[in-house]
Amino acid sequence: MQIAFVLLNVGIWLVVAYSAFQASRAFLLIGRGAEIGAAVCFAVHAWGRTISREGA
Repeated sequence: MQIAFVLLNVGIWLVVAYSAFQASRAFLLIGRGAEIGAAVCFAVHAWGRTISREGA
């Protein structure tokens, strides 16, 4: 779960750096990728808690 937290924060900071400091477009792409990665990590982590073990 900590990896989702780290990816989300890194992604936000990279997108802010792109916007505020007119940084390279790579900052935006990597930042958005990190945010998507955070969402995927969270979904994978939460999936086991959402689906019952009995299948019902």
